[in-house]
Amino acid sequence: MRTRTATAGEEAMQALSESLSEIRERAAAHEHSGDWNAAMEAFERLFQRGVEERDPFTVAGALRGSARVRRRLECFEEAEEIAELSFEIAQRNGLKGAAAQAVNGLAAIYHVQQDWTRAAQLYAKALDLALDAGDDSTVGHASQNLGIIANIQGRLPEARARYLESIASSVRSGDKVSAMTAYNNLGIVCTDLQEWMEAELYFNRGIEVAEQVGDSGLLAMLHANRAKPLIHVGEFAKARLVLAAAYTAAACIGDRGTLAEVEVSRATIARLHGDFAAAETHLQRAITLATEGDLEREHALALEGIAQLRWDQGRQVEALAQLGRACEIFHFVGSERDAARAEALLTGWKAEEAE
Repeated sequence: MRTRTATAGEEAMQALSESLSEIRERAAAHEHSGDWNAAMEAFERLFQRGVEERDPFTVAGALRGSARVRRRLECFEEAEEIAELSFEIAQRNGLKGAAAQAVNGLAAIYHVQQDWTRAAQLYAKALDLALDAGDDSTVGHASQNLGIIANIQGRLPEARARYLESIASSVRSGDKVSAMTAYNNLGIVCTDLQEWMEAELYFNRGIEVAEQVGDSGLLAMLHANRAKPLIHVGEFAKARLVLAAAYTAAACIGDRGTLAEVEVSRATIARLHGDFAAAETHLQRAITLATEGDLEREHALALEGIAQLRWDQGRQVEALAQLGRACEIFHFVGSERDAARAEALLTGWKAEEAE
């Protein structure tokens, strides 16, 4: 039996028959799956329909989506122009919430380019606009993004306050994805502040939300991060179980970054128990995973772990060299929080060597 393919005219008629909500759903589905070309075409179609129907809300939203896709494709100049146009259209038509979302999207473009100063300025502007619009969802996103930058730059109390604000706004808006991300980030800050019980509390809450949403990627990350305060307080059996859960979730989706962090944490437990051979094995696995995934930060975390192992083995010269290299990589990738931790350890070791 022969099948007939649709003609160009029929495809055009089909496109015209789609409602705005159907085009939005199609664009969102393509964006979520990472099919950037299909997503771009869908957002362009949404833009055209918005113009045809003289719907500025739809036009502004379509432009935001198109800017996000171009940001993902690293077409940063185009993304900036489109995001700015989305803001202008929203502002001109009195769409305060859409204007706030456009500025937040513009900030994200600078964020991924590690222009922290410009990104923070725009996130702060987005936050002000969102507060004026009563847009709790965007308040949550902008607050969390400001927290991320403060965290990267080592301003932990500020990061903590921003994450708490983000959680409150995300709960009000019902944005579970934003809330669980903020719980994870807040747990990381509390870990860095050595507030172990509070850190575990936030990680646990994030895990509960991630399980409700079914987000395997963030669930794996939350489990991996939860193990760190448990290790610090000596709850090794519990930490091993948590790391096993993290490994299982990460392996299901091929998340090399989280798998590498699991191996580093397993190495820490082995080292603290004096099992240097097992620690070495876990750290070499972490190096392999980081190398395969071209993951600079995770590579540096593994080098930091190797440095700690060499120090405990009495191989101080190697330890200092490995930790120095880890510090360089942390700075290179813009992870100032990690760099500050590693440099504090390096300073302590050098002082100990000088005695």
